[in-house]
Amino acid sequence: MKEKSIDRKDQQANKIFERRTLSSDYRTIIPLLSPGMEILDVGCGTGTLTNEVATYIGDGTITGLDNTPSFIDSGNEHYGSTQNLNLVCNNIFDYQPPHPFDLIITARTMQWLSDIPRALGLFKSWLKPGGQISILDYNHTSIE
Repeated sequence: MKEKSIDRKDQQANKIFERRTLSSDYRTIIPLLSPGMEILDVGCGTGTLTNEVATYIGDGTITGLDNTPSFIDSGNEHYGSTQNLNLVCNNIFDYQPPHPFDLIITARTMQWLSDIPRALGLFKSWLKPGGQISILDYNHTSIE
């Protein structure tokens, strides 16, 4: 299956990412977070929400994964001092996780994937026993 390609240069995506917060954009994830968790954020963009998740998990770790180098570079510039945060530039289908995760989160990402069933299979294989996947999306046709 051919990979989808997104031309993100000349977009103002970074400004949109920087306005997002867990309480306004992904509040359903907050009750799932606890200290010590190992979390993967798939399609993390610049890592704004990823960085906020890091504040909820104490000595746990969160890895943000995105395939746009400029987003990861921007995230590392802004959030590089967050000790339990690691931002990685890679394609979901090429990514080799260093360890299994307690939770995999993905927000506004699935529609960009060329093979959603394969991605879901990968996510499942990357979880610890009893781990969870949280997918946030919205109805694109009702946005005005």
